[in-house]
Amino acid sequence: MKAKNINRMQIIDKIKSIQGIENSHQEGILGKNMYLIGNDKNDPDFQIEFIPQNTRGFFTIYLRGLKSEADNMHEELYIFLQSLELNRNIFLDTETKQSLI
Repeated sequence: MKAKNINRMQIIDKIKSIQGIENSHQEGILGKNMYLIGNDKNDPDFQIEFIPQNTRGFFTIYLRGLKSEADNMHEELYIFLQSLELNRNIFLDTETKQSLI
């Protein structure tokens, strides 16, 4: 099976729904793979980075809490990413938890 593309906004929207956050944005200084999530653009709650690893389908998602811990979302995001059936090896990395999907 061919690996499917990852819809970054779909994952960001899931994080926003879990945390009750309305906004997310990407800034040029952060790079094309990094997004800030939070209701206050100047003081975001979370930072997420999407890192393509290689052509064999590996992909890493780093989620870090800037105001609160991201580990509390790890399990729910893991289940959500599994449900997408992307046929990719995705590493989900939060503060102290790592999972291979």
